[in-house]
Amino acid sequence: MAILIFLILMGFLNFLFSRLTFIYSNFTNSEFFNSGFFYALLGFIIKYMSWLLSLVYISWICFLFVNMLIIIFWPHKWCTSKYNAYGMDALRNCLLVKNRATGCEIDKALLNLRTKDSCNDYNILKVHNFLFLARSAPNQACTLKDKKLCEFFVDFIKNKNTSWTTFPNCSGNTPDLKEEHFLEEPTTKSDIYLFSLSLIFFWFLTTVVLIALFVVVRVSTPIDSSFVVNEERFNFFFKFTRLMDVWR
Repeated sequence: MAILIFLILMGFLNFLFSRLTFIYSNFTNSEFFNSGFFYALLGFIIKYMSWLLSLVYISWICFLFVNMLIIIFWPHKWCTSKYNAYGMDALRNCLLVKNRATGCEIDKALLNLRTKDSCNDYNILKVHNFLFLARSAPNQACTLKDKKLCEFFVDFIKNKNTSWTTFPNCSGNTPDLKEEHFLEEPTTKSDIYLFSLSLIFFWFLTTVVLIALFVVVRVSTPIDSSFVVNEERFNFFFKFTRLMDVWR
């Protein structure tokens, strides 16, 4: 929704700018002198609005390009890993604690979870011992909705030496369980990662199409105006950010 509003706003500003330049082109500067402040305001808009729009467009393109590079070459920064059934057990039990839906009362000071998103972090699940609450076998269930298990888990957090033998349906503090035990195969990407990748590529391709349309319109309908921007004194930054300026 935010991106759609952004595109509509940019389109409206371009339309407003085109009308202002059309009106301005039909008069000489001397005819505006008596307008006072409005003459200065009109001059500022005519001179800088197209540059500001060009700067926004180029910044948007750079933002999309950088995100594409990061999501392709550093996928671990985009929640690329996907939990399997064992990892989802740990995540669900974490959410039960966060939503205060466990079978017993768990003091917030004992398990400090700031946000629901914290439960998506493997390191947080590991630090707060939620990985011990994964099922021991595919046909088992291990949930904190069970009052006895909940009370045992609270006692385990306070006293790490407590044995899990009374709950064989849970993995417990099994020392040989590595991170791979709770995650899908590396080739299986998470839904969040695939959605982010699709969204970024969609907007990047959409932006490329809009730029191509912009170039076609600018070449086929050149602006014939008495206003000309002198680029001789512009530094590299202004020259680069004016690549999509209609006055070029």
